Amino acid sequence: MAKAKRRNRGAMLQAMGYELKRHAMDDPMIGFVGRLVYQKGIDLLLDAIPELLSRTAACFAFVGTGESALEERLRDLSAEYPDRIFIHLGYSEPIGHLLEAGVDIFAMPSRYEPCGLNQMYSLRYGTPPVVRRTGGLADTVIDLTPATLESSTANGFVFDKADVEQLTSALLRAVETHAQQDIWQQLIQNGMAQDFSWNRSAQDYLKLYRGTPTVRKTEDA
Repeated sequence: MAKAKRRNRGAMLQAMGYELKRHAMDDPMIGFVGRLVYQKGIDLLLDAIPELLSRTAACFAFVGTGESALEERLRDLSAEYPDRIFIHLGYSEPIGHLLEAGVDIFAMPSRYEPCGLNQMYSLRYGTPPVVRRTGGLADTVIDLTPATLESSTANGFVFDKADVEQLTSALLRAVETHAQQDIWQQLIQNGMAQDFSWNRSAQDYLKLYRGTPTVRKTEDA
């Protein structure tokens, strides 16, 4: 898995136009793919970056496009930390999937998310997500706790409030856990084993319908 992750990261960085440097290949990398808009919580992530850079060796990779002010903030951060923040401003499905597969941690701090696909992509690619407990994110990502680790259900990190402090705390927890390779590999395996396909969902619907009592209409006396 580690070798595949490294190959994917190298392909991602090259596709984004960056040289392959040791720290970018070996240090923990946090990624984001999506629209650069308020709904996605990208402003929270940008606000959290300086503290995360000062407290960890983590790097960041971004693929997306959106509000001009947020794009400008991302450009400024990349210029300030050129060896630790890697960006592709624009829509690119191939690079987006390379990022999902190549980074170690996927950040999705959405303020609201009716369903969400990227967290499911990241689970499939062996990239534990950090998400806010909302909508489809709450339905698909199980927070790492002693109980969920023991039950082999943990697959990521979840925080409750849409603020910088809770997001920073969750990302720090993810980076710290990444250093514990036995736990990290269990998270990866749990996530990759999940099935969000329509084949499974269709079976769930069939069970639901078959278990629903039939209601018969009666004529008035």
